[in-house]
Amino acid sequence: MAQERNDQENRMGSDNGDGLARFTCGICHRTTGRLHDLKRHRIAIHGIEKFFCRVESSCKRYESAGIGRPFNRKDKRNEHEHKVHKVHNRKLDKRRR
Repeated sequence: MAQERNDQENRMGSDNGDGLARFTCGICHRTTGRLHDLKRHRIAIHGIEKFFCRVESSCKRYESAGIGRPFNRKDKRNEHEHKVHKVHNRKLDKRRR
């Protein structure tokens, strides 16, 4: 909730004269044209959330006792699972429920 308010504050009055709203990162002040891009930037660059492989415990990207190397973005984790482990992500999502 506070994050959304911060995003709205960053957007207000921050057009570059072209009439397009800009979203500014409160940490590094990078600007983007879309809120989604700002959220992805915060996750990928500032490490707000980490994503681990969900397929095999022997994978170096699997979270095991804090040893696994995480992905910064969920889409990159999904791409890894699909390419490396040949698992379609919908199957994983159903298995987790």
